[in-house]
Amino acid sequence: VLFDLIVFEGIEEKLREIKPDVVHSHGLWQWGSRVCAKLKDELGFALVLDEHAYATTYDMSRTLRNWVLDKEYRVLRAPAARRTIKKADEIVGICQEAKDFVEDFYDVNHVHFNPLGIDNRNFSFSEEDRSRVRKELGVSDNEILLITAGRLDSAKKLELFIEAYKELDRDDIKFVLIGQGDDDYMDKLKKLSDGRGKFLGFKNARDLASHYCAADIGLWGKASITIREALSCSLPVILYDQGNMRDLLKWKNGLAVKEEIEDIKNGILKLSDDGKLREEMGKNARKGVLEELSSEREAKELIKIYQMALKKDQ
Repeated sequence: VLFDLIVFEGIEEKLREIKPDVVHSHGLWQWGSRVCAKLKDELGFALVLDEHAYATTYDMSRTLRNWVLDKEYRVLRAPAARRTIKKADEIVGICQEAKDFVEDFYDVNHVHFNPLGIDNRNFSFSEEDRSRVRKELGVSDNEILLITAGRLDSAKKLELFIEAYKELDRDDIKFVLIGQGDDDYMDKLKKLSDGRGKFLGFKNARDLASHYCAADIGLWGKASITIREALSCSLPVILYDQGNMRDLLKWKNGLAVKEEIEDIKNGILKLSDDGKLREEMGKNARKGVLEELSSEREAKELIKIYQMALKKDQ
């Protein structure tokens, strides 16, 4: 119940101290947003909320677990969100599905679409990094390196990628997994990989960029900021065929696959055996980031939203 509730101490005290013109709070229903909404009129600031969710859980996948989470959302989270939304001057959805969901579910019309941006200067392709990391990993120039990165948790269904990789039975295709996660799930993945995949643990941003450069194909099972970082390094990707994931493939920079081992295998083989296609998709990935997913573009758009919120609050 409310497994991702975050409570910070001292929000009210800090707001009273700094007397902000605009407050940007994350999450429609989170505790911090509720505190900001309560103080908005008294302190006279404009309130901007953002939302990353794009559906109630049950709307996405009809399992018993998601049915329970859906009821939790509607009974506990949604009422809190509605109280907060009443005080919001502007709302931001970080994907089109988030925008659509907030508008439809909460019946509001002042929701902006503003994708999360990444630092495209630090996440960029480097031939030097590619050569160095591939040498460290023991991957030759004519071998294919698959990669996934981020928090390794069960929601990403990484076991399907591992199963598909094992069934390829190709010595010229390697697989590395970067990140940490629940101990039980990590043990499950390592046992399943049977020594075929390499688990590299946590990497800082600089090392992540180097490993994206070293890789040939990225694999992700759930929307993550790490996908955008990989795209910025000109890495073509294979993503599960989900709404918020398809948004990240609109530049013809990768493949959408079903959550099925056979379809994942076919996707990996298609890109592994076509270097020209990988190169083209990699260029498209970088272009897409520069056009729509850079932190500079996101910041400029947020400033416009803050200015609109201030005008409403006057």
